[in-house]
Formats: sequence, C-alpha cells, structure tokens
Amino acid sequence: MSIRALKVCVGTLVLATTFGVWAQGGGEPISPEAASALVASKAKDKQLASDVTAAVTGAGVNGSKLKVRTYHGVVTLKGSVPSADQVQAASTAAANVQGVTAVKNKLSVRK
Repeated sequence: MSIRALKVCVGTLVLATTFGVWAQGGGEPISPEAASALVASKAKDKQLASDVTAAVTGAGVNGSKLKVRTYHGVVTLKGSVPSADQVQAASTAAANVQGVTAVKNKLSVRK
C-alpha cells in the first residue's frame, strides 16, 4: 500500500470516528471498521486500475486515449485505440491481471 493510500485510509478513519459518517438513507452511522473497509476497497480499485493500465500498455496497446475504471474487480475499458487488434489485446491483457473478475470492453477504433 502506498503512503498516499495509507494517508487516505487514516484520514477517513479519523473523520468517521470524529464526525460519525452517516449512511445514505439509513440514518445509521458507519462503523470505523466499515469506513476503513470502504477506503481500503477504493485503494485496491485504484491499484488495480494502475496494474491494468500497465498491462494494457505493456501488451503494445496505444493507451493515450484509453481510460481504465475499476469497481470491486470489474474493469471497464473506455476510449479509442488505433486498430481492432488493439481492442482485443487490451481486453485480453486486462483480463489476465490478478484481481480482475470481469472486463467490460467499451473501446472503439479511431477513425
């Protein structure tokens, strides 16, 4: 875990315990453990997005117009690439990253 991610975790935990983070619609405070788990999940998604980006560019895909989003292991690839071959290569590279549970490939070929 990076220093920045650790700072975010600690900051969120402090806020949660100091101000009592309230759940949407439920009116019940989120426990410090739940707040910490939420921050850890977001940090894990951010790291996974970074790993997928590295894998996709490492597979020779031109990632200059590529966006990678992650949510609980599901990766969404958006943007455009120069060729149809790169659409498939990006999807395959993303799927092979440890921690990826599914890939939604929304890439298009640049015209």
